[in-house]
Amino acid sequence: MSLAKIYLCDLSIGGWNAANYAGFYPQNVLKLILLNPIQTFAKMPATFFIKIMKIGIKPTRGNVKSYIGWGNEKEESIPDSIIKLFTISVMNVNSNNSFPKWGTSEHLSNLKMPVLVVLGEKEFAFPISKAIRRAKILIDHLKLQIVNNASHLISVSSPDYINNKELDFIKIQ
Repeated sequence: MSLAKIYLCDLSIGGWNAANYAGFYPQNVLKLILLNPIQTFAKMPATFFIKIMKIGIKPTRGNVKSYIGWGNEKEESIPDSIIKLFTISVMNVNSNNSFPKWGTSEHLSNLKMPVLVVLGEKEFAFPISKAIRRAKILIDHLKLQIVNNASHLISVSSPDYINNKELDFIKIQ
């Protein structure tokens, strides 16, 4: 039994996972949607690693809330359900195996399917100017969208906008 062709979409580390999968198995992916994918088109700064280490050492609700809120000061407050979900996931991470490696140009050049990259204007996990430049170089069938006044948790801060962009992108022509 073989895997059917899929539409693949994810956010942050999930975006990295999606890009990584699509790079290994491009024949299985019809379209790829990457929402603020870390370690994919731009590297994370040292300040981001420090904040991640803090919640990795002590994955309390307060540390997670502080980490998530770091880049979202000018957005609406983050729903309690997101804080709870993120806290649970951080508490169950194997730090030796789960941190994403830098996406190589060779690997990302395998992304031959249409790719929608959506970045928050106020992204804090990586410099979007570098991500935009690298994505334009590596992805042949790129559609790029910058969302005003949104940061890393773009699907939380702009859910209707993001859902509409995703649905428009995956429409079968």
